Amino acid sequence: MSDHSHVLIVFVEQKVTTAPAKTLEYPVRYRVQAVDKYDDVSVLSDFVNTRGGSLEAGSGNRNATNLSETDEGDSELPVEYSLSQNYPNPFNPGTNIKYDLPFGGLVTLKIYDILGKEVYTLINEYKDAGRYITGFNGSDMSSGIYYYTIRAGGFTQTKRMILLK
Repeated sequence: MSDHSHVLIVFVEQKVTTAPAKTLEYPVRYRVQAVDKYDDVSVLSDFVNTRGGSLEAGSGNRNATNLSETDEGDSELPVEYSLSQNYPNPFNPGTNIKYDLPFGGLVTLKIYDILGKEVYTLINEYKDAGRYITGFNGSDMSSGIYYYTIRAGGFTQTKRMILLK
């Protein structure tokens, strides 16, 4: 008898004799928030969109590649770029910024102080088309008026937000 272990992997091809069941993938959307050993909580991450499992036909949408549903339940991809007003505003210390991307591409979302000095880069990466919400925690910043600017696919827009402590 040998001391070596062997693993046998068998692939079985199964033929379907009945009509194939119609299945659809469904969107999975989640956010991550870290808690350290001192119970300090981080800002929520951007939404992560993926696909999972299978549902019976009619229960999902297979046409979209990145479903990022809004609170209103709209699962359609946006048709134009947009940057929404942060909520809440004024905020202390956390707020959320929502934006829509009709096409995938490089996205930057930056925070500037009242003098136009860049104070924080929230996003500087490739994003798929979809609807996104990103959190911002201003706990290390002083009270005041700040501006946030998004740049994506030739689109640029700036909005004002107020941090009140």
